[in-house]
Order: sequence, then C-alpha cells, then structure tokens
Amino acid sequence: MNRRALKALGDPTRLHIVEFLSTMCCSQVAVNEDGGVLGPTAGEVCCHITGAEKITSTVSQHLRELEACGLIQLARRGKFMVCTLRS
Repeated sequence: MNRRALKALGDPTRLHIVEFLSTMCCSQVAVNEDGGVLGPTAGEVCCHITGAEKITSTVSQHLRELEACGLIQLARRGKFMVCTLRS
C-alpha cells in the first residue's frame, strides 16, 4: 500500500467507507438482466455513512480521494456511480 493510500485511510470517514465496501457481497461491478446495478452505489455509501438519502458533497469528495489513491474504483452505470474496492 502506498503512502497516499495510508494517509487517506487516516481519515475516519474514509476508513469507514472502505470498511463498508469490504463487507459488501458483490466484489465487482455488474448489471443484472433487468439493467439493475449490482454493487453498492455512491448513494448507498452516503446513506450508510450519513443517513442522508442523496449523496453529499463531503462523501463525494471522500470517494474521489479514495479513487485517486487507488483504494476504490468508481464506475458509472447509467445514472448510478458504483463503488468497489480495488483488488
């Protein structure tokens, strides 16, 4: 793990996001037959972290930082942004 990733995990909210994503059953982004998104969306992460139904700019910034340091992957699936841990 690189220094930037370790620094990112020093923030309690980012660590909580990574812990949440590590408990999700779907490790890769997939779309089911009906076109539904499989995997946690940015909105679901935000709901878990803040209790808010819409993604907040603070959680969005945390997700961008985690992606920039290589800990997570964000993938657009239609109107959803799906979050997964990088392996």
